[in-house]
Amino acid sequence: MSEQQKGIVYFVGAGPGDPELITVKGMRLLKEADLVLYAGSLVNVELLKYVRAGVPCYDTAGLTLEETMGHIRDAAAAGKTVVRLHTGDPSLYGAIQEQIEAVNEEQIPWEIVPGVSSFLAAAALLGRELTVPGGTQTVIITRQGGRTPVPERESLKELGRHGSTICLFLSASLLEEAVADLMDTLPADTPAAIVERASWPGERFIMTTIGEMAADARAEGITKTAMVLIGDFLTAKGNRSLLYDPSFSHGYRTSQGDAAKGTVPAAGQNETCGVTEGRFYCHLTWVTERRSYYDNFGRLGCQGNIGCRYIGNVLSAFHFSLGVRGAFCLSRKAWDVNVEGEAKQDCSCAPEKVTGEPSPCHLEVVI
Repeated sequence: MSEQQKGIVYFVGAGPGDPELITVKGMRLLKEADLVLYAGSLVNVELLKYVRAGVPCYDTAGLTLEETMGHIRDAAAAGKTVVRLHTGDPSLYGAIQEQIEAVNEEQIPWEIVPGVSSFLAAAALLGRELTVPGGTQTVIITRQGGRTPVPERESLKELGRHGSTICLFLSASLLEEAVADLMDTLPADTPAAIVERASWPGERFIMTTIGEMAADARAEGITKTAMVLIGDFLTAKGNRSLLYDPSFSHGYRTSQGDAAKGTVPAAGQNETCGVTEGRFYCHLTWVTERRSYYDNFGRLGCQGNIGCRYIGNVLSAFHFSLGVRGAFCLSRKAWDVNVEGEAKQDCSCAPEKVTGEPSPCHLEVVI
């Protein structure tokens, strides 16, 4: 078979379900295709309306890899264009690697066309950002081990330790097992959302917690075609993005200065606070001239439950509840500082002193 005679196969992402969420390139290739192979158990058949009349379309849900490759081989030998249509994005749980290896053995040209994944459609339906400024910056894409195992180091027991956003694929029927693994490292009240058939007609979601999500899914009859999203991002307000902050400079914009943020303490100047009425205040010593700060809740230090987090070159103030993971974590004997960058602490604000008379606590932050 000469190079001129060979056809080509495109592994095309169909998107999460809504026919309008296929890419422009994917739609064009469907219109040009001489053969379409699609996973009928997952791909919306409405997408086949883009295919020309008379072009064969085969549902591969009941086929083996060898049978699917037989169709591809015959079409390629005839110089035809094949579209292998996968749900979401082909690179996520699309089983395309074995197909790529098979077409490579046959020396058939191929190309992957990315698509919109269901975890993105789920986040869109929920109206949530998966990476929240001031919160988690990591998204974990995984699934619960079942008949098809996952490596032990990638179990939910291990991944839960990060406290990051988790997008759980292919696990709607394994939520009992997922709950048991997640609760090994995460509290039962960790927010979770179960999104069924995101972007399809009849899409719906349940806001729940990891402790309740298996029972809630069972009560609603959700056993498949559902994405489970887990993490504090589901309820977090987050901080304002530094990218659009007037006091933050980057390659496309110069800082407008600190005026928009109010008066900034001079290097070496102290801000004295304490612990009173159940609120923790910090006594800061600013020790360098690089001292701009980003403040969501008023002046840094004395506006309610305020903690201090170092992010890049910015000391960020944010609201938090006592004992919750954050810039300051409540230990058994003192307040432990958890910041990115150098920090020194001299703190004796023990839990038993959180209420009652003010108890000063000093923190020296080195930026």
